[in-house]
Amino acid sequence: MNFSPSPCKTSLNDIAEACGVAAFGIADAEEVVADAVAYYHRWIANGYHGEMGYLERYDDVRANPQKLLEGAQSLVVAVFNYYPSKKQPDHVPQIASYALGRDYHEVVRERLEQIAGYIRNTWGGQTRVCVDTAPLRERYWAVKAGVGFVGRNGLLIVPNLGSYVFIGTILTTVRFEPNEPCVSDCLGCDACV
Repeated sequence: MNFSPSPCKTSLNDIAEACGVAAFGIADAEEVVADAVAYYHRWIANGYHGEMGYLERYDDVRANPQKLLEGAQSLVVAVFNYYPSKKQPDHVPQIASYALGRDYHEVVRERLEQIAGYIRNTWGGQTRVCVDTAPLRERYWAVKAGVGFVGRNGLLIVPNLGSYVFIGTILTTVRFEPNEPCVSDCLGCDACV
């Protein structure tokens, strides 16, 4: 039995690092488990989504990524660190760290498009890049792909990196070997809150 790393994952890792990905993993493009779907339905029913009505739409797509890309086999989940390298001066109006610089949707999409292009050129198939703009459950898939876990603050926490990350996903019809899901869990320390 061969226990060496998959050459596909190794080359994906190389291109991901070159594109500034802090961590990535791969999950099978399968239906979301029933417990997670039920939890989301309760969350919506309780009105926790506030005025973000778009979170009520496309329930079928949220439950099955193959509805976003027909024939999808894998999800490549990538996170990008946005923790600021220096603190904003106290005497200026404070801006959320994720909002500093260019729109993250554009930056992450550009980087993921490079990886998606590499996938298409190397292995063929189709891809679809999603950056917080499609009804895809990014945190759920990040956990399934082994990237991190969801903390008490409701955010993805990436081990050794924290929660200051943007999540981007590439759906592809190419079948990659999936990572093991992240089994780390919240320690209840409230540090993330």
